[in-house]
Amino acid sequence: RWFIMHKLLSPNNLRAYEVSKYNLRFMDTEPIAGRNEITEISIRDGFGDQIFHSYIQPHNCSLDIAEHKGIKSSSLESAPHLESIYPAIKSFIYKKVIVAWNMEREIELFPDRLKCAKYLVCCMKRLSPMFGNFSVKFNNYNKVNMWDAYRAWNLNYNDDLIEHRASSDTKVLYYLWVEANKIQSNILPKKENIIYFQSENIKNYTENVF
Repeated sequence: RWFIMHKLLSPNNLRAYEVSKYNLRFMDTEPIAGRNEITEISIRDGFGDQIFHSYIQPHNCSLDIAEHKGIKSSSLESAPHLESIYPAIKSFIYKKVIVAWNMEREIELFPDRLKCAKYLVCCMKRLSPMFGNFSVKFNNYNKVNMWDAYRAWNLNYNDDLIEHRASSDTKVLYYLWVEANKIQSNILPKKENIIYFQSENIKNYTENVF
């Protein structure tokens, strides 16, 4: 089933595009490949405004490990460790609906697996069926890349965005979420490469997504 949540978000009383903006948080981290270590985190509220950002100093590894993403070692050298700022992070996400691109990966990075949140939503799993690439071998939709989805939908908001940087990624995540809401509530004009749902079919779809 297409959901990752501590509590099941029932489509009978709450659809994705009906979640209050005041209860939404968009979160992205920049982890180290092959390790459950974070070098950067960004959180935005339901209106797309960044409410928390920090570099994070990883444990037991070179501080230049993230320079290929544009994160300087000097930024990490003066940054706190995750455990020291996690109480602050929790204050922004406590009992909120948290949206991340790859939620399965995100929960592995935090000491409590984000159990302080009310709901955890994987945006990648929400959007993947909209691009229609269904794998017969895996009986599931192929995973779509966040930035590929952003470009495919021509969401050019003239922002100074940098791929694989947490602040930019949360902004793109917010844009994609808003666009998906418009599509599923039948606001946008139809495009050939997107699957659309009539209002009577949204319930059946969200049972699989949420």
